[in-house]
Amino acid sequence: MYYLMGLIVSLFVSFVTTTCKGMDTTQADSELAVLRFNKEALSRRAVGEGYGYKTSNLQELERFCVDFRAKNPSEKIKILVPRFCGISSSWVLAHLFPASGEFDIAQRWQAVLEEQHQVEGEEIKEFSPDFLAARQKFERDLITALNLIIEGDGFDLGQLHSDLPALIDQAKRDSVRLMVRSTGKEDSDTIANAGGNESIANVEPEPQAILKAMRDVICSYFGEKSLSQRLVLKDQSLF
Repeated sequence: MYYLMGLIVSLFVSFVTTTCKGMDTTQADSELAVLRFNKEALSRRAVGEGYGYKTSNLQELERFCVDFRAKNPSEKIKILVPRFCGISSSWVLAHLFPASGEFDIAQRWQAVLEEQHQVEGEEIKEFSPDFLAARQKFERDLITALNLIIEGDGFDLGQLHSDLPALIDQAKRDSVRLMVRSTGKEDSDTIANAGGNESIANVEPEPQAILKAMRDVICSYFGEKSLSQRLVLKDQSLF
């Protein structure tokens, strides 16, 4: 399936926490400018491994912060990325959708795409009415399939990420909520898709609440807003 639809579950706090002591802003900016992201590794994780660009950006930012602290052992500047779990698109497909019953998301979405009636070699500039109608039905059926997991009993979130149960336990101990976010074909050099996919804040650290947030984020990947923004950006990988 072409579609990147990963998930991020994080502590619901600011994603980058910075504390500067004894170093002026100009000096801090100069120190930060020395470090650079590894774009090749970032793209490999985002697309090749299916983690999407948001998770890959955060993983690279974590590496960036480790390098920065190593270069500044005096601890005059502290840069921290709050704990998060990045769940790859392939892991979502392998573990979440089998639990949702007979809904074959790849096959069902391919049927929706066929309603666009694309002419080979022609750039698509708008969605056809048939495509939009099929998309609406797909979304309703997707919600129904994912609700089977939410309403069921005992889906193990650890199947999606081995560190997720520990992250949930930490949130409970620290009395903080969680955030569930999209991490797909967004936040890249060419496709921002700002606001196209959902980010669900203030999620209770309980399995049912987390699964509901995951459902809403996954459905947003196939939402008309997200698809339309990607089409405006000439993202022909939609088809």
